[in-house]
Amino acid sequence: MKSILKEAVRGLVPDKIIDRPKQGFGAPMDKWLRGEFGRVVQSELEPSRFFDFFPADRSQVLNILQRHRRGQADFALYIWTFYNAVAWFDSWIEGVLGYTSHVKLLDLARRAAGMLLRYLVRRGLTEIFRWARAGRLRRRLMQLTGAELAYLAGKKSLAEVWSEVSSKGFLLSKSERKSLAEVMRTDYPKQTETLKETAQKDLAHKFDLLGSGATSLGPEIDWHWDFKSGRRWELQPSHLIEYVELGQPSDVKVPWELSRCQHLVALGRAWIVFREESYVREFKNQVRSWMRSNPVGLGVNWSCAMEVALRALSWIWALDFFDDAPLGDEFREEILLSLYQHVLWISENLETGSVNGNHFISDALGMVACGSIFSAVPEARGWLEQGASLLEQEIRLQVDDKGVDIEASTAYQRLVLEICLSQYDPYRPPGDQSVSFFPGSMESAR
Repeated sequence: MKSILKEAVRGLVPDKIIDRPKQGFGAPMDKWLRGEFGRVVQSELEPSRFFDFFPADRSQVLNILQRHRRGQADFALYIWTFYNAVAWFDSWIEGVLGYTSHVKLLDLARRAAGMLLRYLVRRGLTEIFRWARAGRLRRRLMQLTGAELAYLAGKKSLAEVWSEVSSKGFLLSKSERKSLAEVMRTDYPKQTETLKETAQKDLAHKFDLLGSGATSLGPEIDWHWDFKSGRRWELQPSHLIEYVELGQPSDVKVPWELSRCQHLVALGRAWIVFREESYVREFKNQVRSWMRSNPVGLGVNWSCAMEVALRALSWIWALDFFDDAPLGDEFREEILLSLYQHVLWISENLETGSVNGNHFISDALGMVACGSIFSAVPEARGWLEQGASLLEQEIRLQVDDKGVDIEASTAYQRLVLEICLSQYDPYRPPGDQSVSFFPGSMESAR
């Protein structure tokens, strides 16, 4: 094939170019490793179990990387070699045949007892492919930049993306925000006082989760800690984490509940009513703290797509409530990029089963909420439409004609009702009637 191409262009291209010896070309890896790509490489090397199985010293490799990034030496070739080995190990050895894989498969077999063979095959293949793609998905998300995302949306920056969304009245318009503050102060003094007390507890990092009682978590929140039992989940690839520990007193729902960040919505409400800048600072500090402590795809707070979806929902509501606060474009860029990572993670980890429940419907809502912000991006527009379609489908399947949720639980009844009711108007792109939202039997579920 090469010889045919050479002869085809002979006479058009100088012979010295056609007949010159084969030569390669190098990428500026040394420069890339001193920039943003170096941070991506470090985030891959730090949690990898590659170093537990091969005779390599993690601390030495990370030290070499840091020396290279500081410009003290050129170790690009060595770093690039290690990075490729670690990426291969995480994706194909740990990801598919990893040390926890046999536990997951045994658990799948246990839960699937009595199911049809085709169900076993389908679920087994789903799990294997999920493990295999998890590492590649994480690398894609880590390499995504705000500038790239803004370009896909046809804007100069992500702050401009949000500005356009909020200017059309995403959740609350400026007049609605002002009216809400006045109504709270004049008509609901007790609720206003309670809101103030709640906001002050949030500022003090004092939380009451799942019956824990008011517990102070200190000046820096540990987002991976079950403070009721003392169990702390390590920062490792989320698809490898066994978070169901029936033989232990720990409860993964404690860090999950905290990382849903629903308390940040209360801070946003308090900002609307009281206009105290301490609430703004706390909102920014907690979101940044969470992002630093939970690199995308690492840790227990990425292990369940429902948790990712509910956290995204809280961030979006809080971001809208703080819309007229002095957040700064830099922070808006950071949280919007993370929200895009959230929805992409959800779309690749939908929680399906033989019978879908509240997890799957939460995943769909997350796609709708995030997709509505980035609806100018074709990929995100697809998530918005897919999420709306799934919600319509699941309302029909999960809620019967009498309005009873399929899981027959009072708590889940309320959760599913809130999810379905919250989707109607807020997340439809302003002036856009092409995305359908189906009320179904939800009127009965009230």
